[in-house]
Amino acid sequence: GGGGGGGEGDQNNLYVTGVPGDMDEQKLRDVFNAHGKVAQCKVLPARPGESKTVALVRLETHDDARRARDAVNGTILPGLSTPVSVRFAENKARGGDERESGGGG
Repeated sequence: GGGGGGGEGDQNNLYVTGVPGDMDEQKLRDVFNAHGKVAQCKVLPARPGESKTVALVRLETHDDARRARDAVNGTILPGLSTPVSVRFAENKARGGDERESGGGG
């Protein structure tokens, strides 16, 4: 194994999109707990008129977060019909603009 540090550093905050607005926080926590130790889990309220929302999950360590992201990203959670997307939450500290999301697909 081994491997030096990556650009992600100690990032352990995950940003989950495609979450149903009525997602149970405890259920989401259980999903991530299967892959690492969850420090914090928060499902944000859906915007008016939207059925999907986002959730923030913080794990105890970067390794746990990376493992959970790899395992959960693109999978369909129990009781759901569409896959969720998981990525590391950006650190907003730098104040750069948000145009570097590139093409998608």
